[in-house]
Amino acid sequence: MPKRRADDSSDEEESSEYSKPMPVPIFAPILPPRLSSISHKALVKWDKLRMEYEAKMRARCRSSGEDYNLVTQNVKESFDLRLLETFCALRLRKDVADVTEGQLIAEIKHLLGKVKNDDLPDIKTLCAKELRMDLSETDVDARVLAYFQRFHEVVLENGLEEVFSGDDGEKEKCKRLVSCLAPPVLKADVKSAVRWTNKEAGKSIQKLYTLIYEKAVEHERHFQQNKRMRLMVKDKISLPKSAKNVEKSTTAHSKKPPRNDSGKRFLSKKTDTKVEKKIDQKTDKTFKPSISRKEPPSPCPKCQEMHWLSDCTKATDAEKIVLRQKLREANKARQSRVKRLKELMPPTSRTVTINGVLDLPCCPDTGSDYT
Repeated sequence: MPKRRADDSSDEEESSEYSKPMPVPIFAPILPPRLSSISHKALVKWDKLRMEYEAKMRARCRSSGEDYNLVTQNVKESFDLRLLETFCALRLRKDVADVTEGQLIAEIKHLLGKVKNDDLPDIKTLCAKELRMDLSETDVDARVLAYFQRFHEVVLENGLEEVFSGDDGEKEKCKRLVSCLAPPVLKADVKSAVRWTNKEAGKSIQKLYTLIYEKAVEHERHFQQNKRMRLMVKDKISLPKSAKNVEKSTTAHSKKPPRNDSGKRFLSKKTDTKVEKKIDQKTDKTFKPSISRKEPPSPCPKCQEMHWLSDCTKATDAEKIVLRQKLREANKARQSRVKRLKELMPPTSRTVTINGVLDLPCCPDTGSDYT
């Protein structure tokens, strides 16, 4: 018989030890997982570790030739002692000595199969939250199988085995699996196939797996082909650009003059001539005679001398602004009067010559309308 541990303080270390894949020791004892709570979460975890423990013990018995029933610790011995007493007295209504291994296993399976607290969750929302297809996995075989495996884990963790039992439960499983598929293109393709061409896939998990796998392989193949085509197009676009850049660089290098002493002298001469031209232009600008400004049309309104108002030394800046405004207003009034007179002037087709020298327009009236 394998050794038993006296204390149960390292249950967590034990569970983590069983969860990792490890070689089966021949002479070291393989300890079973302890059951210290019947909560749904704890039972799911214990059931998984218990199956791993039994698998290790069967492998050990095959290699060592030991009797499996003799060396394997049963479920009753895996219970916490106080929990076992309370469990048998209240759940099974029997003494610990009268309870068999089969009765304990049946009661544990019953607890695992029912919904926690008999409170059925929203299965649609639960699957949408917990069930996802891992699109980062590039291998379609592993991706699709992991998707179905995750669905089975969600059912076990939430005690939905009874809900999905029977033919109706199988159909509901298929519906949930199709509704949570990704990417959306694969989901739409599988959905239409289940509805119109392959209706049997909506009633069987095995047939649905085959359908999803085939569609996923087809979509992945098209995706990879399109990806390669996009890369080829990008390479074709980038190649002419790089060739043009190379040609430009070669022509630029060919146009550059050779770097020797004669070239340096030629460049220095050019710079000298440019500097001389700039100096000449500056001197021409400085010594050019100042061009006389245009004479004003009328005397300055301030001092009545023949110069521009801006050059007047007797007027202040404020007076210049006021006088300039008055000149503008007078100019506008003069232009408007001339415009009206021009419109009312007689046509120039009829003229009269005075003393054979002066030609004036002739209007056969008194002329009072134009004055």
